[in-house]
Amino acid sequence: MPRFTVDDYVQIRDLIFSPYQGQIGRVTKVKPSARKKQTLDKYWVRFSDAAVIEVWDIQLTAVESPESHASNESTGTFDNEWESGRDAD
Repeated sequence: MPRFTVDDYVQIRDLIFSPYQGQIGRVTKVKPSARKKQTLDKYWVRFSDAAVIEVWDIQLTAVESPESHASNESTGTFDNEWESGRDAD
């Protein structure tokens, strides 16, 4: 069974180079491993700039949703960025 589900927030680890290392994204699609190996589960992750990348389970770390940190955001626009898929600049 996959570790993450659609709409979970994840962070890209630095195990394998990616321009999205350290960034938080949202799982949009899950493909469980045919071999039933959790590390071989594949995920599609979308970032606030609307980019979507494919990653393996081992490249991801679970994180709290950005909404749980909304009170720390001075602009209050983080949630809207995720919904629209673009920066609020």
